[in-house]
Amino acid sequence: MTSFSDDELVALVLRTDREAPDKLLHYRQEVGQFVCVRKMLSLFEKASSAELCKESWRTALTICLTDDEPEMDEASSQLWTAAFLRALQNERPEIRKASALLLQDALSDNDPNEQIILALVEGLTDKSEDVRWACGDTLQFAGATALPYLLQAFMDERYRRPHQNREDRRSSVWDVLCAIDGLLERSSTNPEGRRKYVELVTGFLRERSVDDGMDYLDIWKAGETLGETVGGREALKELSTLINHADPRVRESVAHALSHINEPQARTLLRSLADDPVESVRLEAFKYLSKSSA
Repeated sequence: MTSFSDDELVALVLRTDREAPDKLLHYRQEVGQFVCVRKMLSLFEKASSAELCKESWRTALTICLTDDEPEMDEASSQLWTAAFLRALQNERPEIRKASALLLQDALSDNDPNEQIILALVEGLTDKSEDVRWACGDTLQFAGATALPYLLQAFMDERYRRPHQNREDRRSSVWDVLCAIDGLLERSSTNPEGRRKYVELVTGFLRERSVDDGMDYLDIWKAGETLGETVGGREALKELSTLINHADPRVRESVAHALSHINEPQARTLLRSLADDPVESVRLEAFKYLSKSSA
């Protein structure tokens, strides 16, 4: 029987020559799927580098899962879930990021893993902007299963992490909204789920006040997501209730949202916002009116 030390397996996993896959496949044939998956995951969890995380997991997919056994058995699946849950808690942000991105190949509507989805949603509170981005980006691949968790996170105060600076366009609110946007664009969700989304985002805007401490960029993003991702009459109806909102940040966000909706009423509302007493709102509305009339 072929026997490899951990160091030898690491070297094989990271090799790019033609012989390496053959040797690993031979190793898998001798030890069986479960042992091979366990060994690859042990290398993955060593997390000595983001590159080793990536390559050991890819090896688990391409070598451990064969045409004869295209899916993990229950024992291997449990090992996989436990390994990724621990990796998403690793003290090093580059490992957390790499692990989150690797999950894009594993999440789907057909086989959702709710433990992993919960961990990725929790990752949207991570201190690292890169990790938050990776978790949000990966959640887009989880399908409609992830939507209720993201909607709940959107209303949770723990996810109201502010932007670090004006160049940083990512906060937890921003990342939750982006994840939902991508999810709605990638997968079909039932009308109730979309309606709930519109209600929550509109409610978020309606609750704003000039002294609430909420970041301008998050308010702007909420309007964009209503106009661009949802769009149509469904969003237009809710946006029309906000054009006289007391907070000019909200009115500016509404102007931006209306620019994405190709409806006569949207242009009418933009014209009214072009007469707003606050210059930033007027400029936002007029920018789109002038473009559409050009």
